[in-house]
Amino acid sequence: MKKAPATEVNKRPTQANRNTKPRRLTRRQYRLLSALLERPISRKDAGIISGSLNSPDSISSLRNRGLVIDREWLNVYDRDGKKCRTCLYHLNECSHALARELLALGDREGFFR
Repeated sequence: MKKAPATEVNKRPTQANRNTKPRRLTRRQYRLLSALLERPISRKDAGIISGSLNSPDSISSLRNRGLVIDREWLNVYDRDGKKCRTCLYHLNECSHALARELLALGDREGFFR
């Protein structure tokens, strides 16, 4: 029996070719994007700011809107002195204009920070 020809397995769109048409942000996304526009934030702070226990999912949803959010891995120690890793999220300079546009849509909707 012949095997089917190999096809491209991973057809996930890249950040460059995703649909970047502005849509209304959720309140969590609005708070998180506002903070990212001001400064880099840690994974823990992202959860506190957005009000989400799953901040990587919130970051992912912003990336799906066409924003380029970089992640920097940091080695830290927990309260018991054990070495662990966390990350710091940065909004890339190329996404600042889109971020302001998305936040402006939220401001028109009456969102609060």
